[in-house]
Amino acid sequence: MIVRRIREHVATHNWFAVLIDLAIVVIGVFLGTQVSNWNAGRIQLEEARDYRSRLIVELRSDEAQIHQKIAYYAAVRRHGLGLLNNLHRPADKLGPDFLVDAYQLTEIDPTRGKRFIFDEMVSGGFLNLVGNEDEQRLAADFYQQLETYNSTLLEVLPYRDTLRQDMPYEVQSAIRSRCGDQRINDGDQFIGIGLPEQCSIALSPEVTRRAVAKVRAIPDLESLATRYISSVDQKLLTFGATLDQARALREALSKGS
Repeated sequence: MIVRRIREHVATHNWFAVLIDLAIVVIGVFLGTQVSNWNAGRIQLEEARDYRSRLIVELRSDEAQIHQKIAYYAAVRRHGLGLLNNLHRPADKLGPDFLVDAYQLTEIDPTRGKRFIFDEMVSGGFLNLVGNEDEQRLAADFYQQLETYNSTLLEVLPYRDTLRQDMPYEVQSAIRSRCGDQRINDGDQFIGIGLPEQCSIALSPEVTRRAVAKVRAIPDLESLATRYISSVDQKLLTFGATLDQARALREALSKGS
């Protein structure tokens, strides 16, 4: 209709009316573009809020998992130190607790940290929706650290296989049945595994004697156990650093939400 009016006004040389009609067209195009831009901005803002909200939930899950991981490996370390403290005692003074310490030092929790939401943002080209420059830097630092965290979980040194190869199976079975890994949930969400604070097993004196002798006879047992405990120490340092960065990122995202 505007085009027809412009033609009519041009035909009658009504240039003032032509200018008005053109102004109406320009303003209409401008307003339409602005509305379109506003709508696109609103959609992007909603997407940003949704991603940030989901990322915060995932970070809370990671924090809970790392807390549990620290508790788990702290328990593993205590058993390892108990083993070292008893290695130089006479064999006839060692009982089932010695065997429990030797075995529990081999326990591992390979549950990896979650990064599904962040990877979804990266693959979809939505990384800019994480937040401002500082928040994006915190995210980059955390997920780089998370790679180190996840790779640390894969490190298993020779002590584990050696001990489980030489300790009598009936003893290992008794320890697992009484003191094995326990599934840990945060609400209805699985976050990792735990070890019981106390572990006692009933073995006959003869089974205990043979098992202690078998474990004590493992070549370089003290060196293998020492190296393994050292690797657990390194895991705990990595877990602590990862937890600090997860918390810093979550708190920054929460403030900006």
